Amino acid sequence: MLGIVSVVIAYLLGSIPFGYIIVRLKTGSDIRASGSGNIGATNVLRTTGRAAGVLTLLLDFAKGFAAVWLASRLTGGDPVWTALAAVAVLLGHGYPVFLGFKGGKAVASTFGAFELAGADDTSPPATAARTASTRRKRATTVKILLGAGVLALNSVKVP
Repeated sequence: MLGIVSVVIAYLLGSIPFGYIIVRLKTGSDIRASGSGNIGATNVLRTTGRAAGVLTLLLDFAKGFAAVWLASRLTGGDPVWTALAAVAVLLGHGYPVFLGFKGGKAVASTFGAFELAGADDTSPPATAARTASTRRKRATTVKILLGAGVLALNSVKVP
């Protein structure tokens, strides 16, 4: 049960649109209407300035890290739930519930999630999440992430 809770929390953490929030607080404008239209650190940097861009980068990294850390703690370090939490935080960033499911590319969140999960993790969910984060086409990303979830569930050993 805690595994499912950790994945839901990871998605909700990923859904926090830090770039959007920072730009809205600093300038009152919507970052999605400026530059590339992306909510990520690069667009925030280009349109709002270095401080806002760096803060967005750090917070997006931190949410990826926090999601995986929390899942690891809640599930006793279970690699399947930890990998699913990594996938969920990336889905949350790419499809945030708070912005009508239109988010960013999850680059910083990916680095944060796999800083803790380990870049050398070769489990199917971890590999799929890393691959998905580098894709630009959302349909491909969704297919890869859904596949990662199926592979993760298939790798659970039933006693």
